[in-house]
Amino acid sequence: MPTLRTPRRRTSTVFLLTLLALGSAPGPAAGRAGEAPGPALTVIDDGRTAGYLTLGWREAAGDRFEVQQRAAGAWRSIYRGPDRATTLTGLDDGDYAFRVRPLAPEGAWGPSLEVTVAHHSLHRALAFFGTGAAMFAVLVAALAWPLREEDGA
Repeated sequence: MPTLRTPRRRTSTVFLLTLLALGSAPGPAAGRAGEAPGPALTVIDDGRTAGYLTLGWREAAGDRFEVQQRAAGAWRSIYRGPDRATTLTGLDDGDYAFRVRPLAPEGAWGPSLEVTVAHHSLHRALAFFGTGAAMFAVLVAALAWPLREEDGA
């Protein structure tokens, strides 16, 4: 009687080989073999509802850094310099991705940071404007009130 090979064993072998291959392949943020991953970005000042944000990388080794933004599927440099933070303004509604690396010596890219910008609605923006206008009117009235009493005396 012929022996039959069970599919379970073949599946587990393929699964183990796949895991080994994935474990040894560098990920998208990894650098050269044996190199530590790059610095991680954080949002320091969150103005995503106003179209700006400040990105920081405090725990990074190095004196100069490069920050890139992914646009249309390609990474483009948006900052190069010694600072450990950068502010981005004028961001439209949408999804953005950023990454950072030390420049000298050329280091590995850190993991990318995904950010969604969603401005306040027009209704909310008009409510803020109206509240500010009302507060300004009350302030002007409060400052003008003592002047009217002195003029009448």
